[in-house]
Amino acid sequence: NDSRKSNNKNSNNNNRRTVHMALPFVLCPPKKGTKGGILRRPGAPHRLDKPTSGLMVVAKTKVAMVSLYEQFRKRQIQKIYTAIINGNPLLQLSQQEERKQHYHGDDIINNNDDDDEWNLINYPLGGKYAITSWKVLRQSQSYNANKDSMISMIQIRLHTGRYHQIRRHFAWIVRRPLVGDHLYVPQRIQAHHFRKRGLYLCSNGIAFQHPISGKRTEITIDIPKRFEKLMNAEENWAVSLSNRNNIFSLPNLIAKQ
Repeated sequence: NDSRKSNNKNSNNNNRRTVHMALPFVLCPPKKGTKGGILRRPGAPHRLDKPTSGLMVVAKTKVAMVSLYEQFRKRQIQKIYTAIINGNPLLQLSQQEERKQHYHGDDIINNNDDDDEWNLINYPLGGKYAITSWKVLRQSQSYNANKDSMISMIQIRLHTGRYHQIRRHFAWIVRRPLVGDHLYVPQRIQAHHFRKRGLYLCSNGIAFQHPISGKRTEITIDIPKRFEKLMNAEENWAVSLSNRNNIFSLPNLIAKQ
């Protein structure tokens, strides 16, 4: 009985360790007289996976909550993600129709980009249609990667919001899973070097209609420093190994003699 009580207590404590529970302690309450019906506690009309970092929209009034919830329900809110994946995703899509398709339905952040840079994944998840578009930002040779000897930093646009959509699309369809994803990545693909580094997925941009003013609001943040740090480290390691191999290559040894 004592063990059951302790297990229940631990599970209850873990359930309380959520962003929703922490919001009242990290946000200032609305000023007195704020219109729209002040909520007893701030709420988020959407969610991020626990290992995902980045932006969340939070409402402090009933009017804001209803407005944001409806925008999410109608898919009027656009989100940008940055991720690092195992391998080169262009190799998987080089002979597929997905690369020839482009999604024009959203007025999304930085929509001035050339459409030819973006690739589309249009594949249902859980019996529901799911659309993800992406483009490569940077690639680095990686001797620690088990896939293509390369890692890629990509930018992602979500056009639908299915459960673990990004992680499942890249693991199952592109077959180039996210670095640090323990749930959808076989051990033979996820290099041991990357397994304890956490998930490399960040929600770094969001655009929505302001609930009160009605104006389009765009918010972006810098990606975590560990993203660039990983890319630089893998690139430097690959260059150093390449230089070392060149030094000890047969032509160089003959020349020294």
